[in-house]
Amino acid sequence: MDSAPSEPAGPVEPSDDAVRRAVAATGDVQLRALIAEQGSYVLRRADLAGRRLRFFRAIVSNVAHPAGFLLAFDARSGRAEVTSQRPNAVAWVLSMEPELAAPDVVWELIREPSTPQRLIRAEIDETGAEGRYLFDVEQASGPNGRWRLSLSDGGQFERVD
Repeated sequence: MDSAPSEPAGPVEPSDDAVRRAVAATGDVQLRALIAEQGSYVLRRADLAGRRLRFFRAIVSNVAHPAGFLLAFDARSGRAEVTSQRPNAVAWVLSMEPELAAPDVVWELIREPSTPQRLIRAEIDETGAEGRYLFDVEQASGPNGRWRLSLSDGGQFERVD
């Protein structure tokens, strides 16, 4: 018997309305402006697999530099969430897909996909706090950085070096 996750029921990808609602929910006025026009972005399936959620890279078109974000989509409810740099959205994903809580996967959920970087190390913060991760990242545009993600108490994603 095959143990691979089955495809979730519902639409294959989020509707344009669902994407726009997810972006509006971020409160990011600039991101909202980048996708304001019809055809201003494309969705590509991301290399993340969940049992219930589907993941997409939204790539903004007609901009001078790469821009985009990661989107988690629940086909059953139609809910879509931008996870890039949004601890609350990552917490929602992990509540739906606890098997994705590995530190390197969590980095893929939270990171800014438009910034050239390479993950050096990802780990669960050993301070005993639930839902805390540490990431050491090589930045193409500057010195290496250390990031901390906390998923409790509203969540926080910050550079700590």
